[in-house]
Amino acid sequence: MYKKLLLVVLIIEVFLYIFMFSDKKNIYRYVKFKINRININDLKLENYVIGVVAAEMPATFSYESLRAQAVVSRTFAYQKIISGNISYDELQFDKAQAYITKKEMKDKWKSKYDDYYKIIKSAVNNTKGEIIVYNGKPIKAYYFSTSNGVTENSKSVFGEEEYLVSVDSSFDKYVKDYEIETEFSVNDFLNKLGIDEKNIIVGEIKKSSTNHVESLVINSRTFSGINFRKMLSLRSTDFDIFVDKDKVKIITRGYGHGVGMSQYGANYLASKGQNYREIIKYFYHNVEIIKM
Repeated sequence: MYKKLLLVVLIIEVFLYIFMFSDKKNIYRYVKFKINRININDLKLENYVIGVVAAEMPATFSYESLRAQAVVSRTFAYQKIISGNISYDELQFDKAQAYITKKEMKDKWKSKYDDYYKIIKSAVNNTKGEIIVYNGKPIKAYYFSTSNGVTENSKSVFGEEEYLVSVDSSFDKYVKDYEIETEFSVNDFLNKLGIDEKNIIVGEIKKSSTNHVESLVINSRTFSGINFRKMLSLRSTDFDIFVDKDKVKIITRGYGHGVGMSQYGANYLASKGQNYREIIKYFYHNVEIIKM
C-alpha cells in the first residue's frame, strides 16, 4: 500500500516535471533517483529488522520462531511508518522495539557472532517484505516474552483490536523463570506507590478472565494493574501480593504485557513442527501474511 502510494506520487511528479522541462535525459535521471529512494527505504527496513530480531529473540531459538519474529517486527515498524508516526531514518532510535547494531551483536555473541548473524539474517531474508494484515491493513503487531498461560485481550491493555484476542499459551508455564518472587521493604513499597503512610492495607483486587490484575486497592488508593506493574517494575500484571510484617512479597507469572505473540510460545510451537505462518496465525486472529 505504502509503495503504491509512493509510485502514484512519483507518476504525478514526473508529469509535472515533463510539463516544466523537456530534457528526456534529466527526466530519466529523476525517475531513477525516485525509484532508488524507494529501494533504499526497503533496505533500511530489512537491515533494521535484523537488528530487532537479534535484540528481541535469542539466536538459539527455533528457526521458524525467528522467521515469525522477523515478520512481526517488520509489521510493527511498517504500521508505524505508514501511520506517520516514524520515518525509515528514525527506526533504529525508536524505543518500541529493542534494536542492536552489528557491533553490539559482536559484543553480545562474541565467538558465535558469525553463526548467529547468519541464522538471523537468513530468517529475515527468507521473509523479506512480508507483513501481517487484517482487512487489508497492516496490524499493530504486539508481542512479548512469556504469557501467564494465556495471551491477554488487547482491549485490556492497548484498546480493542479484533485480531488481538486471548489464546491458549499454557506451554509458557514450562519456561524458566515463568514464576518470579520479588521482595520489597514496606517503606520501599509505599514510596514507589507514592503513599505517605507506614502500614500497608491491601484492599480489593480485580482480575480479568485471563487472570491479569485490572485494578487493586492499596491503603484506600486505587491503581490499575498496568500502572501498578510500571511503578514497581514487575514482570507482568498477573501477580499476587503477600504482606509479612516489614516485607512485601509479590509473585508474578509470565513476562511482558501479554498481548499478541508470546516469543517463548512461538519457540515452543516451532519446536513442535509449526512454520512461521502457522505460528503467526495462531497468535493473531483472522490475519493474512502478504508481501509489501
